[in-house]
Amino acid sequence: MSEARFQKLVDSNIIGFMMIDSKGQVIEANDAILKLLGYDRDDLSAGRVGGETMTPPEYHHVDQWMQEKLKVSGLCPPVEKEYVRKDGSRVPVLVGVVRLDSSTKNCLCFVIDASERRAAQDALIKAYDEMELRVEDRTRELQHEIERRESAEEALRHQTVTDALSSLLNRRGFIDLAEQHLQLAHRKNKGFMFFMADLDDLKPINDTYGHLEGDRALIEAGQILRETFRASDIVARIGGDEFAIVAIEEHETDSEQILRRLDGQITARNEEPERLYHLGLSMGVARMGPEENLTLEQLMLRADTALYEKKRAKDSQSPTPIIERKIV
Repeated sequence: MSEARFQKLVDSNIIGFMMIDSKGQVIEANDAILKLLGYDRDDLSAGRVGGETMTPPEYHHVDQWMQEKLKVSGLCPPVEKEYVRKDGSRVPVLVGVVRLDSSTKNCLCFVIDASERRAAQDALIKAYDEMELRVEDRTRELQHEIERRESAEEALRHQTVTDALSSLLNRRGFIDLAEQHLQLAHRKNKGFMFFMADLDDLKPINDTYGHLEGDRALIEAGQILRETFRASDIVARIGGDEFAIVAIEEHETDSEQILRRLDGQITARNEEPERLYHLGLSMGVARMGPEENLTLEQLMLRADTALYEKKRAKDSQSPTPIIERKIV
């Protein structure tokens, strides 16, 4: 490009041009750069444009990098930085530098106002951040929805396997967990116990005190069984006045200890003052040793048979006394 054409480009003020010395002081500048930085010709003549303060401290490392580039090749491709205006405000700029005279180390800088570019970049970053926040919010909403649905499904599943009256497992829930318990006993080479229990004299309680009291008796029977057995044992009300329990056997005398605990629990309840009736539970037990391989149905049949024999033996004796209705 001829000197005349270059001067025409400088004078056009399309972009800013300035000549700086080795200390960064501006020697010459066109109107575009002076307007960008907020100076006038008097400021330029007085040497008030440029110097170390024109570049903010956090960009000094950029200036050092540009100087290294100039030493190697005599030019530096455009870099983004900021200049400090006369009023102290800052303006983002793109600056390219060419060394014109190696003897004087003066450089020609062309400067483009990058405010719009910076604004667009900031807007893009803000939009990205907002999008990221929306994604995070939506992710949390989806997670909450998943948790809500899982909770609802768990509540529904709980309802399908739980006896509404006693809050114990129902027959369906019992069969599923009892099968798992039986398989665990096989894997651990442990004995297995199946208990069938029946609430005595439910009909006389209903007939004498009403079905609401009969329901209370069933609830109390379930509580006694839950307190008698271990937390790891499976306790269920499988229908009417019938309860079923399975437990992994640790010792051969486990069933005897359980029956003793059950008798103690029932005795303690019946000794409570002002009871309307005595509570009774008949219990049948089927035991499977570690060396046996019985199915859950076989064990249930054995326990049910043992329960029937217990009930028949009780029926042959005097019936459980029902305390007469109190008249208030």
